[in-house]
Amino acid sequence: AVLAGLATVSRDPLRESGYRALINAYLAEGNACEAIRAYDQYTSIAAQELGVGPSPQMRLLFEELPPPHGAVLARPHPVLTPS
Repeated sequence: AVLAGLATVSRDPLRESGYRALINAYLAEGNACEAIRAYDQYTSIAAQELGVGPSPQMRLLFEELPPPHGAVLARPHPVLTPS
């Protein structure tokens, strides 16, 4: 499903439904980081190319992502101390 979603997004990067399918596929795999990345990629492209934000369906999908919505990418790395 992820490969099909990636192919769809590659063919038509402005089609929101392709990104929704890709995000759902990532979530089905348990890959929240990639789902968040795909959401961010779509919202950036839509704003730059079309001057629009995400649809209500896309925003709802984003709200279903594991909390705190993107902080997964910002978690601090463990501090390693020399022994």
